[in-house]
Amino acid sequence: MLRTVSTLGLSNSYSAQMLDQIESPARLEWWANSVTCLADVEVDVTISVAETGWHARAALRPDVDDEALDFLLELDPLFTLRFPDGSHIDVIAGRSGPGWLVLREVPEAEPADHRPVSGSFNIQ
Repeated sequence: MLRTVSTLGLSNSYSAQMLDQIESPARLEWWANSVTCLADVEVDVTISVAETGWHARAALRPDVDDEALDFLLELDPLFTLRFPDGSHIDVIAGRSGPGWLVLREVPEAEPADHRPVSGSFNIQ
């Protein structure tokens, strides 16, 4: 079964083409709330259409602060994956080896605009 990329919720510039894979630069953003983006990471993402949705892998750029990224992944792995044209999708990120992340769809039962977090930050 061939699906369009529109099943990912991306903009028309991607979904107008019949594709089963996208390779694109993108940015993973970690939002503390609807107005505060605490971190963003430049990645090269490959998204492939699968029988039951999609699979995605993100190659991290060499300048990524691994320790800070691991902290955010442990705190809450919910990120926004934003493409150069402004289209975006919420994803759950996890490590997939050195320099790689695996991305998966946020379950519909999990609201992407709410992040219950407890803890403290020491910003210098």
